[in-house]
Amino acid sequence: MDRIVIATGGTGGHLFPAISIAEELKKQLPEVEIGFAGEGKRGEETAVGKYGYSFERIPCSPLLREFGLPLRFVLKNARGFLEARKFLKTFSPDLVVLTGGYASAPVGLAAWRLKIPILLQEQNCLAGLTSKLLGRFAESVCFGFEPGSYQFNKPERLTVTGNPLRPELTTLDQKAAIDDFTLEPDFRTVLVMGGSQGARSLNTILMEVFDFIEDHGRLQLIWQTGEIDFERCQGSVKSRGFPHRLFKFIDNMSAAYSAADLVVCRSGALSLSELAFMGRPSLLIPYPFASEGHQYHNARYFQEKGASTVVSESEFKNLYFEAQFKKLVNNPALLAKMGGCASKLASPEAARKVVEEVLTHMDKKVSAEG
Repeated sequence: MDRIVIATGGTGGHLFPAISIAEELKKQLPEVEIGFAGEGKRGEETAVGKYGYSFERIPCSPLLREFGLPLRFVLKNARGFLEARKFLKTFSPDLVVLTGGYASAPVGLAAWRLKIPILLQEQNCLAGLTSKLLGRFAESVCFGFEPGSYQFNKPERLTVTGNPLRPELTTLDQKAAIDDFTLEPDFRTVLVMGGSQGARSLNTILMEVFDFIEDHGRLQLIWQTGEIDFERCQGSVKSRGFPHRLFKFIDNMSAAYSAADLVVCRSGALSLSELAFMGRPSLLIPYPFASEGHQYHNARYFQEKGASTVVSESEFKNLYFEAQFKKLVNNPALLAKMGGCASKLASPEAARKVVEEVLTHMDKKVSAEG
């Protein structure tokens, strides 16, 4: 039986592509045995378990930007490497798929030392430290966006596949989606998402345009606040006169995207790939503390392609965000144009393309062993 390990985690932006790859593998190889490995935080083990996959917890720690290597980082990842090697020896996979992030590093290094073929899937326009390290050992590197491929040598190993998306994501009729949220069918709808990082500061900035939204008279909000900030946000909006729906987390993202005329969010690679798939224009506020500034590079790429407007957090206080927000919500023709540009960046076959790379290298391994 074919066996594959998928190492992932750290954030949802690494986890959901991993699940999508696993589901596509099951379609093409029904008998394949798939095991997940990663840190196991942020509900990762639960999310993977919903699809029927096992999850192996591997100790790991991100590298903080400090002088030298912190002792905690060294010790925890050394332990992670040893446990990953033990797990791989037991599971005996034919290939290891890495979806980036610090949580995949111990598994990737263990696979390299055990001479197990590696396939790396990098979501961002700017490759992270883990991807740059492990990409040297990978049989193939699959990129979510074209700029990412410029950072690696050996072009014969590189392919731009797009980012695999959560399997349940689909486009819906906008009016039906608005009805699902019991909102006004003739109002312009703004979807706001803080993401898994930095939701509080984005939520605070949104509050600065409440007066404009109320005065406008035909705007409404679908607002994902994050769990920690929900009560504060709820208190800030409950006395306002415009229609709004608040959620700690939105389960039905297909309906949320489909209802939206504009999306205000961070610029993680998965969010942008979903915006492209759904054909939605966006006002992006890159998370300033993202590793190596990758959210800034993602946002800039979408802005250059005409799909997004970008505002940095440093520009919040000089009313630039408010000016750009007003410009977009008051110009439906511009929103439609940006949505069309976003659609051109979509990669609906990304999971299939990544799996084709996986199967190619598994065939090569079988041929070599034969």
